[in-house]
Amino acid sequence: MADAAARYFREHGISKQSASKALQREIEQLTVQKNAGYNNYLEKRERVRELQTIKGNLDQILRREPSQQKKQEQER
Repeated sequence: MADAAARYFREHGISKQSASKALQREIEQLTVQKNAGYNNYLEKRERVRELQTIKGNLDQILRREPSQQKKQEQER
């Protein structure tokens, strides 16, 4: 099996060094993609937190309004 693999690599002009360099380049490219995706995820996560805070604030305001309106009606 190993002889067949070695023969295949020789016939196709692939050396251990060139294969290693190609793998290293691919690893570097995938790492860059992973880091970019993670940074995108962090930005989106922060945006979701901001929107959740806004929603919570709006919910609080909307819950308070009916009780404030009742107080104003009772005072009249």
